Amino acid sequence: MAIQLEVLSAGMDPAPTVVINGRRASLGRGAHCDVRIPDPSVSSLHASIIKRGNNYLLTDEGSQFGTGVGTSAQPVWLAPDSPRVLSCGEHIWLGQIELRVRLVEPQRGAQDGLEDLARTLVHAGLSAAGLNPTSELVERTLVELTELPDEEIPLPPPEDPSPLRVGVADLFDEDKHPPWKTDLFIAGLALLVTSGCALLYFHLTSLS
Repeated sequence: MAIQLEVLSAGMDPAPTVVINGRRASLGRGAHCDVRIPDPSVSSLHASIIKRGNNYLLTDEGSQFGTGVGTSAQPVWLAPDSPRVLSCGEHIWLGQIELRVRLVEPQRGAQDGLEDLARTLVHAGLSAAGLNPTSELVERTLVELTELPDEEIPLPPPEDPSPLRVGVADLFDEDKHPPWKTDLFIAGLALLVTSGCALLYFHLTSLS
């Protein structure tokens, strides 16, 4: 069996999916990860999935905003380096990003979707924000999200049962979050959830 992950938080129908055929896969925002999730709440190296026998084990790799797993809207947050066996139909939370697990039969020659996932998510986010997702803008946004230091991301901790309720205005409120002292563009991401459906929202600003 192979493991398939559906990105439910992308706000797309059908949801983007990736298939993990190997015995180990890393999940995170970094360019080195097998499954790249370009979201500020996802750490550079967030979690890993390892196949042992017929089981797939999910492990948090010391992420900033936590790794959750469960079958309801109230995930169980994992302690770092404490593997948990995944079951078909369960949901995984990487920070604010929700995935669904499927166990599928591997298909010879089928595309696994790993290479295109990050760009697909960025493209969807920019479109949802009303921006024109040109190739240049998608690549620039992806680079900036990849390079964001984990410790500089002003998002609530995973202990909050509703961590997704962050408004776009709050992200740019200088009283709550001072502007970043950098010459790079910054990418702000707000993920809004209503009745179990999520919309990925990107907006870029330029700081002088």
